[in-house]
Amino acid sequence: MASIVKTEDTLHGKPRVEGTRIGAKTLYDLYTVRDMSFEEIAEQYQKISVKDVEAAVEYINKRKGDEAPAIA
Repeated sequence: MASIVKTEDTLHGKPRVEGTRIGAKTLYDLYTVRDMSFEEIAEQYQKISVKDVEAAVEYINKRKGDEAPAIA
């Protein structure tokens, strides 16, 4: 199962795919900025699955939504 974790001793506490040093933001940027598919990203990083990439993108999207300013 795909899991995004944060631990202070790995990647300076930034979210990453569990069991790796692959940051969630890195995967998110490959998907949104470089326009790579989940499959292409998982193929590039052989230690992760398509579900891991999906989880990372979902994680970052949710956090971006949490940071949105309130509309008065």
